[in-house]
Amino acid sequence: MVDDSFARRFTLGSPPASVADHVFRTLLDAIVEGELVAGIALHDREWAHTLGVSRTPVREAIQRLDGLGLLEVAPARYTRLRTFSVDEARREARDWASLHHALVAHLVSAVPEGLLELLHRVRLAFRRLVQAGKDAVVEHFAFFQALREASQSFSLRLGATAAAYRLCLAAPVLTHTAHAHGELHAGIMGALSGGGGTR
Repeated sequence: MVDDSFARRFTLGSPPASVADHVFRTLLDAIVEGELVAGIALHDREWAHTLGVSRTPVREAIQRLDGLGLLEVAPARYTRLRTFSVDEARREARDWASLHHALVAHLVSAVPEGLLELLHRVRLAFRRLVQAGKDAVVEHFAFFQALREASQSFSLRLGATAAAYRLCLAAPVLTHTAHAHGELHAGIMGALSGGGGTR
């Protein structure tokens, strides 16, 4: 059964965003926040009931998740969030790193106005949470989301985004430390500031 907290968080914005866009974003946010994890089944009827929408936009949102490589689908049996072996998760991490390295290299040539300030704010929030011994997964994701959204390359942005959400699902079988994430943030900001390559 889908948790009622999703219904409380699900709010329709103003046009041009569609209902399917809002369902899609709700599902993606839940993946980042660890509320939806690898192996969980997605039932369009349950989600439609919980979010107070018809099944059509829910089905569309689920198809879009599938398009990002986030689902395992067995027709007439199940639709669930993709699970990863350790080896598969490592491959996802390598793909993610390659795509984001290319994204940073692309942005270095023309850093969008305000990007460094935004990354700095997100990085500070990440560090504060880590120092307090709290989970900073959402802030870590937000750091790289800001990079993706700043890119003018649709292909890079799309590939890096799909890889980022797959890595969220794969993360439980990988070992990443907050220190390593912090070093990565510092290296990227150094590269964007003209201070050297990414780590």
